[in-house]
Amino acid sequence: MRTPYRGWRVVAVSAIGMSTGPGQFAYGSLGLFMVPLAAEFGWSRSGISLALTVHPLALALANPYCGVLLAAIGAHLDYSKCCIVVDEDVDIHSLDDVMWAFLTRGRADTRAFVLNDVPGFYRDPHKDHWGRLAIDATKPFDRRDEFERKRIPGAEALDLGRYVKRGGGGVRCISG
Repeated sequence: MRTPYRGWRVVAVSAIGMSTGPGQFAYGSLGLFMVPLAAEFGWSRSGISLALTVHPLALALANPYCGVLLAAIGAHLDYSKCCIVVDEDVDIHSLDDVMWAFLTRGRADTRAFVLNDVPGFYRDPHKDHWGRLAIDATKPFDRRDEFERKRIPGAEALDLGRYVKRGGGGVRCISG
């Protein structure tokens, strides 16, 4: 007789855990509380049901981004102490450009997150390399148009060498 694949045990235990977890009780028992919730807060039953539909959809959309952030910050015990998230118009190879994005696209006090007690290097008995810094240098989601990078028209075609003469030890500006 052939022995069953051992991975099916994991599937069975996961199915039992998911079917009896707190999330299932919250969603499964909501029908009992829908009328009192509607009466207490003045919400419609369809609005309450819509919230239950939007919640898992929002989680499904956010999970890939959370996964990337967790992979960048907490998955490996190494020296990566900082993760900065930027928009696609920022050159990630230029620290000047990355810092420009952070300093011009929002409040510094609400866009930097210190994650305490995240293990760092695995051979760190004094915990000198613990903790992580997560920085959001993206445009505010609801005001993206206001934070578009300003461009000077014709700047790409401008040849500064025509206006600057290189001298012995420095750069001199000349007229004409």
